[in-house]
Amino acid sequence: SSRGNYDDTDHLLGDLYLLNLLEEDEVLRTFYRKCVEDSWQVHRDEKMAWFNFVYGVVLGEEYGDLEGSRWNLQMHPTCRILQPQMNSLRTDLEFFEGAERREALHPLPVHERASDNEYEWKGSPFRLDGWTSRIVALMEVSPHDPYVQVATDAAGQMYWSNTQGETWHAVEGVEGVRDVLFSPDYPWMVFAATDTGVYRTMDGGVRWENVFSKRVQEVRFRVENTQVLYAVGPEGVYRSEDLGEWDLGTVWQKVNGDGPSGAVFAVDVGGEEATVYMLTRRGLFAQAEHEQEWKAFPQISRQRGFSTVDPIGGDPLWLRVDPKVHGRLFRAVNSERSGVVVSVSEDGGHAWSPVVRELKPLMDWAVGTYQDVISGEELHRLREVMRAYPIRDLRVDPGNPDVWYGLMEKGVAVTRDAGVSWEVSIKGLDIPQVAAIWTPRHADLVMAGTPAGMYVSLNQAASWTDTSLILQEPGALRAEIGGVGYLTAYWMGRYHGFITEEQANAVWWKDA
Repeated sequence: SSRGNYDDTDHLLGDLYLLNLLEEDEVLRTFYRKCVEDSWQVHRDEKMAWFNFVYGVVLGEEYGDLEGSRWNLQMHPTCRILQPQMNSLRTDLEFFEGAERREALHPLPVHERASDNEYEWKGSPFRLDGWTSRIVALMEVSPHDPYVQVATDAAGQMYWSNTQGETWHAVEGVEGVRDVLFSPDYPWMVFAATDTGVYRTMDGGVRWENVFSKRVQEVRFRVENTQVLYAVGPEGVYRSEDLGEWDLGTVWQKVNGDGPSGAVFAVDVGGEEATVYMLTRRGLFAQAEHEQEWKAFPQISRQRGFSTVDPIGGDPLWLRVDPKVHGRLFRAVNSERSGVVVSVSEDGGHAWSPVVRELKPLMDWAVGTYQDVISGEELHRLREVMRAYPIRDLRVDPGNPDVWYGLMEKGVAVTRDAGVSWEVSIKGLDIPQVAAIWTPRHADLVMAGTPAGMYVSLNQAASWTDTSLILQEPGALRAEIGGVGYLTAYWMGRYHGFITEEQANAVWWKDA
């Protein structure tokens, strides 16, 4: 059938080609040629070199689309690694809306195809997306040696590199990793926050042991005492005791009081004692680590209208403390009307503004605290700004606290003035669809996880550079393309004279 059944067609044409050469019964030869012609009627415009050369041998050269076949072979990649493709995002293609899925209207060159088989002739020349990477969710660099790097994917599988990211291997025995923390004092010691607790390695990642069994999403060292760890999880914040190197991170106690279901927590480790924050549907609460009770922050009160005010505007998703700016908090809530809303507080949680500062009047208007009248035209403009920057996660640049990176589906939003103005960064992203961002603690870079693999920026997201961490097969391996598909078509074309000696040796790309 057209736009399908390539695997069976490949097998069938191979047999029909041989039968045409070997069969002496003219009646059967006529039948075989009829089968080949039926295939040609279906696939005649698809520029599949192997198919076309069979058509040319069995039916005659005029059936073979020799120009399309040579183009097809010229577009074969010399790289033996299958590259992720997401042509469905492109704006320069014409599309065919099929009954089952969207496809390219015209055959794609081989180096742009989402090949679904290493043997090219078994795959569709119209398929748009394929061989995409599992998403890399975080990346940390050792403060002692930049060649030592750790990354995880969205499922929490951890990967280790001792070659500054050139090669990676999967770390076995530690699953569901959500954060990785290098000890600033001991190069051989690393902690991992996971869905099943905190794990520690004392030999540079070779062996890992579980040192705390509560679910943890983040681990941080006390600023003034790096022999003390804090762990943040869905049930609250925990602190390890200062027991020296060999027992570091092995004895824990809960710091805060209990919170309601659905609460999210954060910890500020920069003061003389840690402060724990809790965000719930009722609002923000804080507690110093020596205290027993939560202190509530003032709630918003409506200045106009009659309806009640949702204290935070939705269900809490996450809460973070800026480690470089005292009193700066970030939070994300899921609003029924607006989706994910990310806000910032510069005064320890008392007053909040959208991270896109321009949207502050819209936020105040929504809860009834905006004193002026917003015109319909201005309201429309602000909503367009909100749609332009649908930020759902945010990271702060490790070297400049006024540079923030906002996670959006179609790129990374960047501000260099703490949210006053924003722009979208996609330059260098082969697939401009971003699923994760991360700023390592000990490296002046930002990481983006995309379906094309892990990308990094060394210039505050002015541009992006690809890396070798493209997760396709199990572990950190990638699938290789075999050359047999190309050779099958090429040598058949040479043998039957469809590709001449001159064409085979022409430097065609210089004139392209």
